[in-house]
Amino acid sequence: MDDDVDLVVGCNLRDGASKGEFEGGAGGQIGSWNAVHPVKKEVKDRSPAPPSRTIRAFHEPSADGQVARLGHCPLRFPQTQCPGTNSIRAISAQYVCDVTEDAVKTATFVLLACCLAGAQKGTLTKYTTTWNGLTRTYEVYTPPVLQTSLAMVMVLHGTTAAAENDPPLTVYHAMGWDELADTNGFLVVQPISTWKPIPSSKTGGAFFWESFGTDTYFPKAPDDSGFLANLAAGLAASHGVDAARVFVMGFSSGGMMTQRMCIEHADLFAACASLSGPVWIGNSGVVLPQPSQPISVLEMHGDADTTIPYCGGTFSGWGEVNLDVPSVDVDVNYWLAADGLPQDLPLCGKNNIPTRFEVQRENPAAEVQFLRESGFGHTYHQSTIAIVWEFFSTHGRM
Repeated sequence: MDDDVDLVVGCNLRDGASKGEFEGGAGGQIGSWNAVHPVKKEVKDRSPAPPSRTIRAFHEPSADGQVARLGHCPLRFPQTQCPGTNSIRAISAQYVCDVTEDAVKTATFVLLACCLAGAQKGTLTKYTTTWNGLTRTYEVYTPPVLQTSLAMVMVLHGTTAAAENDPPLTVYHAMGWDELADTNGFLVVQPISTWKPIPSSKTGGAFFWESFGTDTYFPKAPDDSGFLANLAAGLAASHGVDAARVFVMGFSSGGMMTQRMCIEHADLFAACASLSGPVWIGNSGVVLPQPSQPISVLEMHGDADTTIPYCGGTFSGWGEVNLDVPSVDVDVNYWLAADGLPQDLPLCGKNNIPTRFEVQRENPAAEVQFLRESGFGHTYHQSTIAIVWEFFSTHGRM
């Protein structure tokens, strides 16, 4: 094993297992990670949390999708463990490789979820409140053991077709954040978006967020941004959260709303992560405000996404049709400019063909990372949260 490669070993690694062979334990799952996630060449920990271990290799696929070249570039993951009764499930990213003297020869990502019999769970509490004349629901998940410098992650779900009296609370519990909080000791906030009646829908309507460009799609503008900001600030104060470690992430519509929260409330959130959610949708003429201060941003998007096209196009949903969707370059260029970072080469080329796999720019105040998920469509992958949490854990406000 190359001395430069830091192997992040989770639990239930079978004695004598060869590369890529892991055992997930009771209820565990094993899956391969085929996305390309090269990150940066040095780890600069901006938060008071302990730095994570560093993995120093990545692969880039050839034109036929096979691994063609291997190079050195850190990919950081938390040191996830399964400490007896302190967690019920740990989600970790495993990196195993054989090496020659000069180069990494083969590499395999394995995502391991392990469950421990008799392990302790945290506490999930459901709340209902009123905001802007609308009833709002949210849940707070508190792990059994909290970090000393307590972090809080607000998680925003994607669009969910459901009846108004059936908010998508169960969607959150399939996203994996409760279990990751058990392992890492942070608070999780899981709010429900606004419901819109859609006569053509079998469920009568759908829950989605009021992101940039969608304000007119609701019978009454719900002010989701105000609701979420008030909720995050209130919970951070009441639960003793470190103000430098308040984060927000989301998928799809939730990713779009995540972008809005970090633009309008950069003083509240230290970093954000948007999965398959552009900075605006539907209204190409929308004027995006500037965040009040630099903020670190991680964005990930599948290049096989036909719902929210990677290189731009149209989207139909929420009872609307042919809504404009910007290219991922629009998002990246917005954030680079907002954080005072130099522009990068485009991620999409002629005929909307993806060209590059990542963008990473940083200065002392903030970092912008974009990661292209090779071969991924518009589907939430629980495995991505290890990358998101690692980004958050090293990007607290200075």
